[in-house]
Amino acid sequence: MLSKAIHILLILIFTTLIGWLTNYIAIQLLFFPIKEKKFLFFKFQGIIPKKKEKLIKKIAYDVEKNLINHEDVVSLVKTEKNKEVIIDAIRNYIKKIIKDKVPIILQGQVLSLINNYLRKNKDKISEEIIETLSNNLDNISIKERVEEKLKDIDDKELNKIILRIMKEEFKHIEVLGGIIGFVIGIFQIILYLFI
Repeated sequence: MLSKAIHILLILIFTTLIGWLTNYIAIQLLFFPIKEKKFLFFKFQGIIPKKKEKLIKKIAYDVEKNLINHEDVVSLVKTEKNKEVIIDAIRNYIKKIIKDKVPIILQGQVLSLINNYLRKNKDKISEEIIETLSNNLDNISIKERVEEKLKDIDDKELNKIILRIMKEEFKHIEVLGGIIGFVIGIFQIILYLFI
């Protein structure tokens, strides 16, 4: 009877390990090997390094379509704080020009006039500048910029990034493999005992 109990325990241990190990290996095969390897008549490479170009294009497309588009950029720029920043930048730029080009005797009066004008018209001026910027955003492709950035990341670093982001999920997949293996082991024991 003891050998039957040991046999049942071993079935559960091995099926649990096989389930966990299978999922662990499957996850590793997503990333490794980074460079294509040959084994007999077969070539193999991690799915993510092999499909890097396609993955980059899909990520870049989704970032532009679903995460950050031109309207989002405009809304980030179109804040009261940024309006102040724009007016301050204009004021500082004009101050430098006045100090270089206007006689010192007139500088105070000219600066005062310009400061009053900027204060009264800051909303109009900043809105116009933001509008001009937003109209020119169509010339900028967020998708292309994301693609460029992702292409600059080497395969090892890309693997590290994805592994770091998905670490918890991959652990769950591994554990789930062990649980499924355990359940399969129970079915094997039932078959072993009753058939």
